[in-house]
Amino acid sequence: MVRYGRYTLIELAPSAAQQDLMLQVVEVSAPDTLHATVADALRHVLRRSGYQLCTGQDTDSLDRLPLPAAHYQLGPLLLRDALLTLTGPAWDLHVDDGTRLVCFSHVTAAPARPLPPIDPDADVQTFPLATEVQP
Repeated sequence: MVRYGRYTLIELAPSAAQQDLMLQVVEVSAPDTLHATVADALRHVLRRSGYQLCTGQDTDSLDRLPLPAAHYQLGPLLLRDALLTLTGPAWDLHVDDGTRLVCFSHVTAAPARPLPPIDPDADVQTFPLATEVQP
């Protein structure tokens, strides 16, 4: 600790986000384009983070996924959470801190189990479809 000014004490140690760059807080404001992809948004988020998006078959397939409207504005979030949010649960995040590369691979999923049959006598709650209201 060192005194800085009259009433302020400052710890002389790097913050957690400075030591582990995946803990830095980011706010995503993707450029509003009609054809933005998930890979475009990932590159935008990584631009000033110190990391780069790696190239490869799995990562290149993110260029074919359109960016959902819900992902044009995100945050503030930790960098790791923002990357995982942009790709979704079907992708695993791989970080190489030595080369500062961020890669993604498809999650290998177990075969889907069939849904149980619906009991017609069960108490089921239904919701009506939303309709557009004109003023």
